[in-house]
Amino acid sequence: MVAADGVRSPLRAAHFAAAPARFTGHVAWRALVPADRTPAAFLQPEARVTMAPGRHLVSYPLRGGTLVNLVAVEERRAWAEEGWSLRDDPASLRRAFAGWGGPAAELVGAVEDCWLWGLFDHAPLRSWVAGRLALLGDACHPMLPFLAQGATMALEDAWVLADRLDRAPDPAVGLASYEAARLPRATRVQRAAAQAGRLYHLRAGLREPAHAGLRMVSRLAPGLIERRFDWIYRHDVTATG
Repeated sequence: MVAADGVRSPLRAAHFAAAPARFTGHVAWRALVPADRTPAAFLQPEARVTMAPGRHLVSYPLRGGTLVNLVAVEERRAWAEEGWSLRDDPASLRRAFAGWGGPAAELVGAVEDCWLWGLFDHAPLRSWVAGRLALLGDACHPMLPFLAQGATMALEDAWVLADRLDRAPDPAVGLASYEAARLPRATRVQRAAAQAGRLYHLRAGLREPAHAGLRMVSRLAPGLIERRFDWIYRHDVTATG
């Protein structure tokens, strides 16, 4: 049996003595903004991150530039339900990002319809296999969205699981091989995603020197910062498992 049933997996809870999903103190609004309501700065064919203490925006164009996808993340104590289909009032989003100026404020102001997503996770597991049951995706390594790797890690899991079961002499060997191949990588990505969220939301006094350092590195060694994540984005499970 393969449990690919998400961050609130009942099979994970029943077979791995795992604690319930925990609210991380982050919420994310999701919205699509038509291009004709979007500031020009956000229409470039690239992903953009706009950061401030305790908050950040991620945006990129979709459907040939006719829409812009917006994810707006806020740190807060108030709990929010986990889920992708919970509508919220755009006024709540604008209140959370009040005080922002420039194109980012214009983009938030252009939102007419949005969804609110409470971000939950689990501490990394030491094992994903119990007998003939294996966990996959968010059931074993729920990812905060700060490196955009949640779906990617689940797809990698699925490919490796199928490959190892196909080549193993029996399912138990295949499941053990899957766990050995995937658990270290997925756990590392899970932790890196959480760390990225902390860097996005640095407070005043820490932000300025950190960003100055990033700008200096970018000037002196172009591409170095991006190459730091080659271990994530250039990994090919079809070649290396």
